[in-house]
Amino acid sequence: RHRLLCGSWRFIIWNWLDFVLLVLCIVDEWVLPHFQPSISGDSGPDYANVFRFLRLARLARIFKIVHIFLKSEMVWAESTWFQAFILCVITCNALLMGIELETHNLDNIWYYVEQLLLLIFTFELAIRIKRHRCSFFTSSTEF
Repeated sequence: RHRLLCGSWRFIIWNWLDFVLLVLCIVDEWVLPHFQPSISGDSGPDYANVFRFLRLARLARIFKIVHIFLKSEMVWAESTWFQAFILCVITCNALLMGIELETHNLDNIWYYVEQLLLLIFTFELAIRIKRHRCSFFTSSTEF
């Protein structure tokens, strides 16, 4: 039986991480601004510098994502909907490459579109390597 914040640490550690990060974010966003020195020149205590590390605590959520990634079997990577999604992304990428050659006035937008497509392709590659392990590189049935 699992509970939200009580029980075996293997099951609740991520709930505690979320809870602590939520409290730290509330302190950072709602409490610390009230302790800032006023504009009139009052030099009160500068708690913002003391709690500046709170923003770094938000990065701890990466551990949760990595944990979920490592524990998952990634069976859905072989599903029809995922294959169709990746096929659509590849098709859109090919079309966008052609459009990019014709429209030079949107150069700043193309950078972000390319980064998004790179993120999707990297995610797909990571999922497939996680799912098939070493056979991903040696099996000829995947290509």
